[in-house]
Amino acid sequence: MNKKKFFRPVVLALGVLALQSGRAQVSTASNSPGIGDYVGCDGLTTFPLEVRHNGNQPIEWYTDSLRRMWLTPTLTGQTMNGYTGLDLSGHLGIGRFNAPVTTPLAMLHLDSAGNQVTGYRPWMGTGTLMTKRSDMMYVGMLGLSDDRNDAVIGWSDNAGANPSQGPDRLRFIFTQRVFDPPNHVGQTYYGLEMARMVPDAAGDEGFIGLGDWATAGLEPVERLDVLDGNVRIRELPGLPSMDTAQKVVVVNEVGVLGWQDLATLSTENAWSITGNANIVEGTHFLGTHLTAPVDLRTDSIHRLRLLPEASYGIGTYGGQVKSGNVLLSPDVEQFYAEGGPGPYSLLHLADSANNAQQLGYRPWMRNGITLTGNADEMYVGQLYRSEDVTDAVICWSDNPGSFLADRFTLRFTSTPVAQATQGSGSEQGLQTLLVQPDADGEQAYVGIGDFDAASETPEERLDVLNGRVRIRQLPTEVEADTLEKFVVVNEDGVLGWREVPGGSGGSTCDWNIYGTARHMRAAYAPAPAPGCPGMNSNVAIGFGAGGGTPLPAAKLHVLDIAGNSNGHDVAVAGTTEAGAGAAIGGAFRAVPGASQQGTTRKAGYFEATGGVQNTGVDVYAASL
Repeated sequence: MNKKKFFRPVVLALGVLALQSGRAQVSTASNSPGIGDYVGCDGLTTFPLEVRHNGNQPIEWYTDSLRRMWLTPTLTGQTMNGYTGLDLSGHLGIGRFNAPVTTPLAMLHLDSAGNQVTGYRPWMGTGTLMTKRSDMMYVGMLGLSDDRNDAVIGWSDNAGANPSQGPDRLRFIFTQRVFDPPNHVGQTYYGLEMARMVPDAAGDEGFIGLGDWATAGLEPVERLDVLDGNVRIRELPGLPSMDTAQKVVVVNEVGVLGWQDLATLSTENAWSITGNANIVEGTHFLGTHLTAPVDLRTDSIHRLRLLPEASYGIGTYGGQVKSGNVLLSPDVEQFYAEGGPGPYSLLHLADSANNAQQLGYRPWMRNGITLTGNADEMYVGQLYRSEDVTDAVICWSDNPGSFLADRFTLRFTSTPVAQATQGSGSEQGLQTLLVQPDADGEQAYVGIGDFDAASETPEERLDVLNGRVRIRQLPTEVEADTLEKFVVVNEDGVLGWREVPGGSGGSTCDWNIYGTARHMRAAYAPAPAPGCPGMNSNVAIGFGAGGGTPLPAAKLHVLDIAGNSNGHDVAVAGTTEAGAGAAIGGAFRAVPGASQQGTTRKAGYFEATGGVQNTGVDVYAASL
C-alpha cells in the first residue's frame, strides 16, 4: 500500500515533465485568445515545436469555421480512380476536398472544387497535384526504378470532353506589368503565349506549337507546329556528311515538313551549280508552288524579291495588284524596314537607303520601271489611257513644298576630262535639256542648253539659253495673209507678238499694201491717226535725225551724201529694159488739180552747182 502511494507521485511527476516537452502549450483557455496570445513556444524554449497527433487521425486547420488545410494520417490500401493498394499517408492538402476528391492524392495537393479524378495515376506522389472542377495538373517526379526518376509536368481532362471545352492544353505564358490599353501582348490580361501543347480529341497523340496561338485563335495541328517566324539551327552537328542518307526533307505548299526517298528523286530536277541538262520547257523551272515570294541573296544579304499573287496599298491608293512584280535593291530588307510595302511596278529599283517614297505613286504605274532613292521617285513605262491607247511616260516626283529641287534633265557624257567643270567631259556631263516645275506644281518650264553650267534656271515655257533657233522648212500651206498678229522679240530675247496693222495704217503708222496692184503706201489716209503722216506728207530716204541734214523738200526726196563705188554721187537711178513696146527710163508729169488751173507747173527741174563742170540735164540716146 505505501509502495503504491509512493509510486503514484513519481508517475505523476514524470508525466508532467513529459507534457512540458512533448505537447504544444496554449497561453489561454476556452480558445478565446486576446492580443498577443498564440499557439507555440516562447523564446526561452530550447526544444523543437512539435505539432502532432499520436493517434492515427488527421491534423486539420480551420479559418472562419471552414477546413482550409489538412494532413492525412496513415492511409494505406486505398483505392482511387480504379487503382488499389495505394499509400496516401502523410499528404498535405490545401482546399475543400469534397467528393470525389476526398483526400490529398500527392504529397502536396491543391484543390479548388475538384470533381474529377479521371486523370490520376499512382506515380503522382512526390510532387504537387492541382485539381479544379473537372481538370487536373501534376508537377513532380515519376519513379521508374531505383535511382531512375523523371521530372514530369502532367495535365489531364475528364473523359468524353465536350469539344467546345477541351481538350485542355499546357501553355507557356509570359506576363508584364498591366497597361490599359496595352502596348504589348505581354501587358494584356492573358499575357503573351510563347508555346502550347495540346492532345488530339482521342488522346492518342499530341501537338507542340510555338508562337502566340491565343492571339491567332488557332491550334497546332502538327507534331511540331511553328505559328510564325523562322526556324534556325545555329550549329549543325559536327558529324561527317551523311552521303549515305536515304531520305531528304521537303516542304509542301503550306509549309509542312516531310520527306522523300532519295532514290525516287531525279537528279534532273535538282538545281546544279555547274549547269542543268535535259530541261523541259514548260515543265522544269526554278521557283516554288507556294504562295510565297522567291528571294535571291548574295553575301547573305537580300538583293531581289519576286512576288507571288499579291496586292497591297501604296501611298494613298489601296488594293494595288502587284502579282509577279520584282524588287531589286542592294538591301531589300532595308526597303521594307523604311515602310515600303513591296515593288510599285513590274520592276522596281530601290537604292540601299531613303528608298521608300510613295507620294508620287499613281495606280497607272504598272508596266514599267520604278526607281526610288534619296527620298525621291521616278517611273519610266506605259500609261494605259483606254483599250489599245497607251502613252509612253517618263515621270519624276518630289515631296510637296520643294522648289527648284527635283527636275528632269537630258545629259551627254564622254571621256572624263580632269578639272573640267562643264561639257561632256565634266563629272556632271553636258546638259542638253532641262525641265523645271514651278513652285506650286501647276506648270513647268523647258530649257534648252546647259543651264546648270551657266547657273541659270529656265523661266519661260520654252527657254533657249544660248545659240539660235532655226526652222529648216517652213510650212507648205498657202500664205496666211489673214493673220492678225506677228512675232516680235524684245531686248532680252523673249518672243512676243503684236497686232498686224489694219488697212488704214491705224495708230501704228506702218506701211500698207494697197489692192491687187500691190502698191505700197505710207500711213494711208483718208483719216490717218494723230501723229502719223498723211497723204500730203513727204517720203524721205537717206535723211538722218540731225547733224545739219536738210529736211525733205519733195514728195519723194532721196539724199545721197557718201560716194558710191564708181566715184559718182547718184541720188536716183532708173533703168528700164526694153520689151516689145516702148521703154521709158523716167517719166515726170505736172498736171493741174481741180482748183489749180492758174498755177505754174513744171514737169522737171534739174540743177547742178558747185562743180568744175556743171550739167543740168545730160541726156543720151543711142540706137542699136
